[in-house]
Amino acid sequence: QLKFEKIMIKVEVVKEKAKVKFKKGADADSIKLYKNAAEILEIAYEDFGVFKKEIAQLEAAIFGNIAFCYGKDQHDRNQIEYCTKVLERSLYIEDVNMLIKAYLRRGLAYESTEKYKAAINDLTRVRELQPMNKQAQQGIQRC
Repeated sequence: QLKFEKIMIKVEVVKEKAKVKFKKGADADSIKLYKNAAEILEIAYEDFGVFKKEIAQLEAAIFGNIAFCYGKDQHDRNQIEYCTKVLERSLYIEDVNMLIKAYLRRGLAYESTEKYKAAINDLTRVRELQPMNKQAQQGIQRC
């Protein structure tokens, strides 16, 4: 367990560095650091499967941050990829807002890439989780 805690601290340090880069507008550097943190977790998962839930939750947060960075620069395909990675960990995600953000970002990215059926599916899911979400409603209407 001590070894696992050291790995988690290392991941948090890398995440903080990524957050600093993000706040400075260095999205590419931020993405690189977040991916580095995700790689550390991937290796940890192989060695510490007993902590699957903790690892999956942290991975989901990191993937959500990567998706957000890609979305800022309209890299829709990459945003879709990383939102999907967040949603693949939905069984372990306790914060429903993380799921809402992933569905919303992916839905809007699908809309941008003219994949309207997929967009409507994701945006409808947002409305199920958060009925008053205006962005999702507007996206559905545009599709």
